[in-house]
Amino acid sequence: IRIISTYLAFISKKPLHPLGMIMQGTEKIIKQNDKYYCPMRRAQIKGKLSLCIYCVCRDITELKND
Repeated sequence: IRIISTYLAFISKKPLHPLGMIMQGTEKIIKQNDKYYCPMRRAQIKGKLSLCIYCVCRDITELKND
């Protein structure tokens, strides 16, 4: 997990979870204009063991602002 997470976050600049993965109900990670958006980022980034701080995804609420 450490090797894959490091590769995705720092080398390939891709989300740590697969694109299109359903996270909560019907919410899923999406890509728009070469940016990734995650519905769980805001809730998970506060966790001590969360890897979200390294993920390239933005919070899905930013999608409405972009």
